[in-house]
Amino acid sequence: MGEAVTRVLVIRAESDGSRVCFDDEVSVEGNYLLVVNGDTLEKVVVSPFALREWVVGHLFCRGSISGAREVRSFEERDGRIEVETDPSSGTEGGPSPAEWTVTPEMIHNGARWIAEAPRFNRTGGFHASALLSATGEKLALFEDISRHNALDKTIGWGLMSEMDLGRTMVIQSGRLPRDMVAKAAAARIPLLGSVSAPTDAGIALARESGITLVGFIREKRMNIYSFPERIKG
Repeated sequence: MGEAVTRVLVIRAESDGSRVCFDDEVSVEGNYLLVVNGDTLEKVVVSPFALREWVVGHLFCRGSISGAREVRSFEERDGRIEVETDPSSGTEGGPSPAEWTVTPEMIHNGARWIAEAPRFNRTGGFHASALLSATGEKLALFEDISRHNALDKTIGWGLMSEMDLGRTMVIQSGRLPRDMVAKAAAARIPLLGSVSAPTDAGIALARESGITLVGFIREKRMNIYSFPERIKG
């Protein structure tokens, strides 16, 4: 795996017309060819760390595998991610609407956690995805230049840890369109939140799938778009 952050020369133009030269840190794009069972699946751009977690989450959300154990081998080299899988019957449906409840403070804590994401704070060029338990315990935080990849890494980690993702929640940076909500539905994650906005299709899928969808998480407020009964207080 390569470095996730590099340094470049920057010229900052000030409002008074002056210019300042300095070195700054920027995010690195990792370009890979994803090869599964000898067949090229796709060209991908992923931040070059936590690649195994990304592969597991990505293939799971695509419906290519139903669990982490079905990834039999993984190798990253020379711009290629080569994976051997032994898939079984595929993924199951989404969660039911009300297995457990959380408090607003748990959700706010997740939003504060992603605001502390180290690579984002160094560069401003990363999205973050935080996985928390149903009791608000901080489980895992992943970053990537793509919000989709950050969520894939988070889901992949949960699968590799053999967690019951039906008793977790994810708080994200970035928008929540339909394809992001679909990842949570595939992983049976009952609550998906973001400091940003959902789309109409994302809200519709959350309502169809039994997912509590939360947007615009701020220090003292949030917007709840579906299944508000899961949030108490």
